[in-house]
Amino acid sequence: MSYSIFMRDLGEAAARGAALKIMVIKPNSEVARLRALEIEQAAFDDESFSSQSQAFIDAMIKTVENAQGNNIDVEIRTYSGLPGVPMYLVRRKNRPAQLITGFYLNRPSDNEWHIDWNPVEGGMLFQFEDYFRDKWQRDGEPVFSSKGD
Repeated sequence: MSYSIFMRDLGEAAARGAALKIMVIKPNSEVARLRALEIEQAAFDDESFSSQSQAFIDAMIKTVENAQGNNIDVEIRTYSGLPGVPMYLVRRKNRPAQLITGFYLNRPSDNEWHIDWNPVEGGMLFQFEDYFRDKWQRDGEPVFSSKGD
């Protein structure tokens, strides 16, 4: 999924009233520094990674604030510990419907293919949902809420 497609889909989902919870690596944290060290790209360091992470957060906030809808429900939090994977959980009718994950390897992962998990009884999707919920409550530092919380 490309950056532009993600931002488009984020705005459309927000406008439809989807309840979205997004966690992003906390800029200038130790985990951001460690992630930057893994990326083998010329002139890419922890300062540029943190700057790009903050720019991503700012772009998501702007996208949500520009969404046209009556019931926008988006929260963004940062984390400074594990997991070391991008994770996007899609819920429908209060149940997990899809999970998209990736891996942090030696290149930025924003334009790379990700793994698409679908609900299968006893499958990993439900464990990821529990993990995400626990991490959200325990470690998520609020950055933005469309509800003003």
